[in-house]
Amino acid sequence: MSEADVIQRVRRIALDEAKKSAAGEPGTVQPIGSSGKGTNNVKYNTAYYGHEVSDPTGDGHAWCVVFIWWVMRHAGVPATVFPRVASVFKQKNANVRDFFKARHRFMSASSMPKVGDLVIFKKSHIGIVENVQGNTIFTVEGNASNRVRRHSYSRTNSGIDGYCHPAYDMVEEEEDMTPQQAAQLKAVADKVERIENVLFNGHTRHDIPIDNLFGDAREIRDALIVPGTTTAEDAFNLLFARVREIHKKVVEEQ
Repeated sequence: MSEADVIQRVRRIALDEAKKSAAGEPGTVQPIGSSGKGTNNVKYNTAYYGHEVSDPTGDGHAWCVVFIWWVMRHAGVPATVFPRVASVFKQKNANVRDFFKARHRFMSASSMPKVGDLVIFKKSHIGIVENVQGNTIFTVEGNASNRVRRHSYSRTNSGIDGYCHPAYDMVEEEEDMTPQQAAQLKAVADKVERIENVLFNGHTRHDIPIDNLFGDAREIRDALIVPGTTTAEDAFNLLFARVREIHKKVVEEQ
C-alpha cells in the first residue's frame, strides 16, 4: 500500500468518526457529568485503557491524542509510526510532540502542512489535517467540545505550535490474498474478537462458551503476533483493522 493510500485511509476513518459524532452516535460523544463538564467516557478511551473511564469533573483522561491513536490503529498504522501515548506534550518522555521531534518529523508553525499531518496547538490539543486549501487548514479533532469535530484554521493562527509528519511510508504493504485466505483470516479474527470481548468489554463467562475459548488458544496466540504492537490490546486493534479492510476489499473484487 502506498503512502498516499495510507493517508487517505486515515483521513476517511477520521471523517467517518466526525460524521458519527455529529449524529450523536454513542461512544463518539462524551456524556456530561454532574459538574457540567464532559466525563471523557468515549469508545476511544475504552479501547486505549481497556475499560470505560468516567471523570465526573472532566479533569482526567483527555482524549484528543487517544482519538488519533484509535484512528491510526484502525488504519493499520503501527506504534512505530504513531506512538501509544495520551499526551500532546505535557507528560515527560511519553508525548506526541517529543516522539516526532526525536525523529526529526516535527515542523514549525510556519511550515506548510500536508493532508495526514497532525497539527499541535499551544493549548495542548491536537488534530488531524484532513485538507489544505491555500492559507486554510481543515482538521478532524477528538475531544473538541465533547465530541469529534471538524474545524478550520488560518495557517497563521497564533495558537498553532507546529505540525507532526508521520512516516506513513513505513506502513507495511498488505499482500494480496485469495478469497479463501481472507475468509480464513477473518475466521481467526472472529475467534480473537471473542477473547477480546471477555478481556476488555466486561462480558461474563455465560456470554461465550468457555470451552470454545480454550480450544482456540493456539490460534489466538499465533494471531496476536503482530509486528509494531507492544500489548495485546494494540494487537487486537491492529489485527481487526487489517482483517476488516482486507476482507472487504476481497469481497468487493469478487
